[in-house]
Amino acid sequence: MINVYGVGLPRTGGTSLAAALRELGYHGSNSCIVTKIKTTTEHIYGDDLTFKIDNDIPQFIMDSGFYGFLKSENLVSLDGNYNLTNKKFIMTTRSHKAWLKSLTKYKYIEGGTGIPNKAQYETLIRESIPSENLLTIDWSDGDSNWDKLTDFLDLPRVNGAPFPCKNC
Repeated sequence: MINVYGVGLPRTGGTSLAAALRELGYHGSNSCIVTKIKTTTEHIYGDDLTFKIDNDIPQFIMDSGFYGFLKSENLVSLDGNYNLTNKKFIMTTRSHKAWLKSLTKYKYIEGGTGIPNKAQYETLIRESIPSENLLTIDWSDGDSNWDKLTDFLDLPRVNGAPFPCKNC
């Protein structure tokens, strides 16, 4: 069973990713520090945000911040190496201009409270997670995102259903 971690910045398409994962049979939670909205399929994780492991249900979690995942999911082993067994990471992204426009709509700024520099953050993610465990995806690519997502998760392709683009 592969668990998925959404590691995109706020306002980059995490809600769309969560909707797509739900359509693929995943259960999980996503939240946005900008809009203060949290959506949960069901209570699948404990108070410390670690997964309640159920090997029969694929799970996902998305929150604003890569560091929380490293800490809460014990992704770093005692020897300092990542424990990436059955873990996939998806970094949603969008053009810098569109991202800034969306942030300012909610009165947030890049580099402000809880919002890192986009280029630095995305570089950190790409350098921290091996490419075979990381998918970077931009929802402006449209329905071809189904293929990218299902290929990455080794799932059957979705035929005919439009990609669930939320807030796009």
